[in-house]
Amino acid sequence: MMQITNPTKKTTFNSELADTISSQSKGLSFSNARRNMLFRFGSARRWSIWMLGMSYDLWISFLDDRKRVFEQVYAVKMTLNPKTWRVYMPKKPCRYVLETPKKIVDIGDTIKF
Repeated sequence: MMQITNPTKKTTFNSELADTISSQSKGLSFSNARRNMLFRFGSARRWSIWMLGMSYDLWISFLDDRKRVFEQVYAVKMTLNPKTWRVYMPKKPCRYVLETPKKIVDIGDTIKF
């Protein structure tokens, strides 16, 4: 668990860190506990996120090298309805992805950790 600060909103919150291939592949899948997860990648790319095995919806925030949120999407958990079988990908490369069950950051916010 790590602490993340959002100086823009003057808030602090806890998050799990996914910085290995294994932890990034699993993410929050197959967990009923509603928690935050920060994905830290080795380089900026158009990393894709999907909701396989999720039991709840998420806010997905894409961040650049400076840890600034430049894009956000509300991701719906996958169900038997094919309309929910979706991959979420930013329009431009990102270095970090923050998944949260509640909207705790906005586009333009910069986080510190």
